[in-house]
Amino acid sequence: MRDKRETYLWERSYQDMECTESKINIEELRFWKRTLGEEFFQELYANIPQIRSYLSGRDYEVLSGSHGEICVKSGIDMGALPEETALFVVKYKDENFIQFYIPYLAAGVSRLKELIIRDDICTPRVYEQYLLSLLTKLQKICIRTLIHEIRRSKAEGELGGGDASQEYVYFVEEVIDEEWRCSLSRKYPVLARGVEEAVAMSAELYAEAVNHLREAADDVAERICGGEPFTHITGIEGDIADSHRGGKSVLRISLDNGRTVIYKPHSLENEKVFQELLQSLGENCGVDMYRMRRVEGAGWGFSECIERKECTCQEEMERYYRRMGVCIFAFYLLGTNDIHSENIIAHGEYPVLVDLENIMCAPETFEVSGIIDKVQMFLHTSVLYSGVLPSCKWIQEGGNVNVSGIGGKGGSRMPFKVPRVVNGRTSDIQIQYVHPVLDSDDNTPVLPGTVSGPESYLAYITTGFRAAYAWAVHNREELAEWARPLKHVESRYLLADTQRYAMCQNSSYHPALMTDGARRQIYLYTMWYGRNIESDRDRRIVEWEVRDLLKHDIPFFYFISSEKNLYHADGKRLEGYFHKTSYDMLLEKIDGLNDSDMSNQLELIEMTIVLQSHVENELMNGDAEEYSSCIEEFDSAGKEKLLELAASIGERLLTGAVDLGDDDKGWYMACVTTDGSLSWMIQPADMYLYSGIMGIAVYFHLLFKYTGEEKFGSAALHLDRQLFAYTDHLWKSGADELATGIYNGESSIVYGYLYLYQAAGKEEYLEYARRHGEIVARCARKDRDFDLLDGLAGAVHALLLLYECTGEEPWIMAAEEAAGRLLDSAVKTGDGLCWKNGLSEAALLGMSHGNAGIMTALAALYDSSGKKEYLDATRQALIYENACYDSNLKNWTDFRAKEGADRQKADTVAWCHGAGGILLSRIMASKRTAGALRDIMEPDIKRASDKLIEKCVREGMCLCHGSMGNLLMLREYCKYAKNEMADLHRWKNVSYVYAKMKGSASHLLPQERYNPGLMSGYAGMGYALLAIYDEGLADVLCLEV
Repeated sequence: MRDKRETYLWERSYQDMECTESKINIEELRFWKRTLGEEFFQELYANIPQIRSYLSGRDYEVLSGSHGEICVKSGIDMGALPEETALFVVKYKDENFIQFYIPYLAAGVSRLKELIIRDDICTPRVYEQYLLSLLTKLQKICIRTLIHEIRRSKAEGELGGGDASQEYVYFVEEVIDEEWRCSLSRKYPVLARGVEEAVAMSAELYAEAVNHLREAADDVAERICGGEPFTHITGIEGDIADSHRGGKSVLRISLDNGRTVIYKPHSLENEKVFQELLQSLGENCGVDMYRMRRVEGAGWGFSECIERKECTCQEEMERYYRRMGVCIFAFYLLGTNDIHSENIIAHGEYPVLVDLENIMCAPETFEVSGIIDKVQMFLHTSVLYSGVLPSCKWIQEGGNVNVSGIGGKGGSRMPFKVPRVVNGRTSDIQIQYVHPVLDSDDNTPVLPGTVSGPESYLAYITTGFRAAYAWAVHNREELAEWARPLKHVESRYLLADTQRYAMCQNSSYHPALMTDGARRQIYLYTMWYGRNIESDRDRRIVEWEVRDLLKHDIPFFYFISSEKNLYHADGKRLEGYFHKTSYDMLLEKIDGLNDSDMSNQLELIEMTIVLQSHVENELMNGDAEEYSSCIEEFDSAGKEKLLELAASIGERLLTGAVDLGDDDKGWYMACVTTDGSLSWMIQPADMYLYSGIMGIAVYFHLLFKYTGEEKFGSAALHLDRQLFAYTDHLWKSGADELATGIYNGESSIVYGYLYLYQAAGKEEYLEYARRHGEIVARCARKDRDFDLLDGLAGAVHALLLLYECTGEEPWIMAAEEAAGRLLDSAVKTGDGLCWKNGLSEAALLGMSHGNAGIMTALAALYDSSGKKEYLDATRQALIYENACYDSNLKNWTDFRAKEGADRQKADTVAWCHGAGGILLSRIMASKRTAGALRDIMEPDIKRASDKLIEKCVREGMCLCHGSMGNLLMLREYCKYAKNEMADLHRWKNVSYVYAKMKGSASHLLPQERYNPGLMSGYAGMGYALLAIYDEGLADVLCLEV
């Protein structure tokens, strides 16, 4: 008789769904609150009646036909074992607990032989590989429980033997027997059920493949094997892909003619349609594409097994990457995704796709409320979406994990953990969670003895992409006709990462969850995390996901390209899930192809490949090595060429913008981190001054002022409208938890408006500065960052600037309120005041995130208010910073670097960190404190200026941490100190940076080349050129207006 506890909640009919709190099993309730968290479980408890019924202990009936079963005898005579099982057990005797699995393996062989119509086609190797696949599935289900039992037996002194290895032998030879297995099934009925299901599904899958292969043998021999017949299957390898739809999975089948074929338990229509489209595109681009050989059945098929093959010459490598460019366009056109490193095989000069479940883009709905959302939508539907281009899907310490179709490679440690058995074949056996390491993939072409990545063949990739895109633009009708077969294809839709599904499923095999099916199902309701439990749509999706996971499958959803419905693997659907059809989106994509978009997509291709290649080769911004070759002084009389170069940067900004319709433009940027973790991402430019819209707007306004070119003025006005809309939205929304920094926060919007107000004299800018000032004052009451770049010190500066521009008392009152929070949050030390932030364990120094920037705000507030408390705080901030001066480096310590050798070598000289920004901070504070801190300021200015002159130029060119920022700070020093030698040195440096910038953009660091920002990108380089061109231009680095 079956144990009712093996059933899941959806297979039960409780007699009374209502329950009272007094009848709840308190211990069970506590268990779930500990396991899932009290708040989350309470939400499940309140919304899922079956959970309440289970916890109340109410009786239930099992719904008829709820699950199939196969009889598996727990005890079996070893002498009566099927020969295949006996041989397997001997060969794999070192597998953990192999003795426990013997009857289930025997049942699997018997069941497989029952299902195969004629098994004379199968060699012994077939059964061995089948049993290995079955054993893997059984281990996944049982290993945690078996470990729990042996460790329990050990703890209770039930094991014989002198050490952990002997205790293990005792357990498997003396404890595990028929009676013990029956006892285990009674204790863990869900485990017994899982074992039966694994046996049944494995046998059905292998039998299905064998029977279909026998049925299609002639066609397989003719179409896939090149006419070579076969008589036997010499092997069937499983577990090479996730299982879906009742244990169905891809199998690799070896034949006795030396060929290998792939069995796919689903339709091959996607592969067929995509290959035909790709072949037609290739022909029109002057390249042939690989034709995959296949045999199709009704809902199943066989295809050739593509093996990695080396290229024989350089020309083949070049053709490979040109074909890859055509493929990238096809992925972009269709919205194909999940093209990772395992889905492409480098077969000589041909990139071959081996999995196309996600052939078309799902017509997802996004709420687009502003320019940033529009750019994000553009990126989401760009060439980045497919996954074929390099990306940082995961970031790890010391780098990133690249699993892309074009550049993924093995050896990378994944950031998540997976279970692994350690201390095997001992009584100390346990599960340990480790970071998996990627195996080497077959997606990168190679020449014999030569390994080179896609960065060496970028020109060929872009040539292929450009050719395919250009042909499509000029042949839209023909392309639309080719796309007609795509109208009814099925495409997989990923509602969650496969890794999340797998982790939840693995954890659900814990012995505590094997005692009752309700327990395992409740645990899998963790799929509700991040979903709306009150949504009927989400409720159906989660129930489908949980049922798949309970059946040992990875959940599978799909859509049909001409429908708006979402389908589950069993054919059930959610009507109207999507707002439009995928096929309609394809036609819109074809209609919207244009030269501007092609340029954007080509740049994105270039960005990903260049960024990844530089990250893998350590992308760092250091001192400029070739600086010594520059000895000529810049001809200050020829400043017009500076303006010309600044204007060319403006052109670069215009051509690099995304055209979003209605004259709206947006920008995307490369964001690179080099502080201990070399990684990158491509994201929309935000609204701020540092790397966003406000900084670009300021630059366009200045370009229009100096060049008079209407295109720059027009772009500036369009950006003004975006900024005004942004302010209006925030002002009406009552937002009060935004960053307040004056470079990378809401204060930067205020500063930008005031900068434009002073430059143009338009009252509209002042009015919007006031409006945005209210937003800053509101947010400053909750901001927990204290620095100049992102936090409260920036708010103090912005509010003071509003006061100084308007004379209105509320602004200085707001500035003092923000400063009060700054002082209240200061850390008092024996060496003065400092402020902690999340970037470092130690309080940082310098302008952007440290004491230097914060004390400029306090000094400015002292100047405007006359209150001595701000002067005292300024002095204490200076004292702390100077206590961290490194006399060996002749610089201030950079606490971002790890303590030890790294920190001792961290000799940063830039605006953001180190002597450069510290010099500027002292100059700014000196102007505001009327000599009151001269005893500290003057020595600092001397040693900081010496250091800046020594290390003025860097590899990077931006304002924040590059040569251009250092040049502007050196200019400020020359104006302050009237130092002619320093000024001469400055002009020599101008000569160097001009020579570097007038050349190819490839001379710039990638994080600057692909960044339009004012502080961190090429707009700021143009701004610096204008500042050198016009010495009177207000300096953003010292917050002039």
